[in-house]
Amino acid sequence: MVGVLFGCLFSSYLADYIGPKRTFFSGQLTVIIFNFVGIYSTYAELYILIRILIGLGIGLSVTVQFALMIEYVPAKLVPVVSAVPSVSIGGCLFAPVVWWLHDWKMFHLFITVAGLPSLLLFWCVPDSFRWQMIKYKQATAARTYRMIAWVNRKEKPDVNDLLTDCFRARGL
Repeated sequence: MVGVLFGCLFSSYLADYIGPKRTFFSGQLTVIIFNFVGIYSTYAELYILIRILIGLGIGLSVTVQFALMIEYVPAKLVPVVSAVPSVSIGGCLFAPVVWWLHDWKMFHLFITVAGLPSLLLFWCVPDSFRWQMIKYKQATAARTYRMIAWVNRKEKPDVNDLLTDCFRARGL
């Protein structure tokens, strides 16, 4: 839990600097890498360190997961999506999976293999539109905004007006 605490505290700063998408996937990658390393741990001290680093990765990804997810769903589905306790569901699945596997090394292998496909989503999930606007990445923000509209089956927005309004509101 120490790793989760520091991961949660550090993730907001990291998300402001490199973006929530990269923060989320760096947390996922941290969890996958250190679960794989945990398979070969032979000393208790090393295993404790590995578990702290896995917690750090969990803290990085869990903190920005919700905000990143909410940004892309249609407004009418936000209450439904926010009511789904994805972290709690994962926690509830933890006990039956461990009971089924009977071995902590197999559990680390299971988490590693199960997590690898999630890394492929890095190329599918756009970065946060709001973060792109704050970082003055107008062209990327326009592409993201159009893609969100396409996925949500909304008419294609006039992104140039939106960008102009955003910058005018800031006094730029």
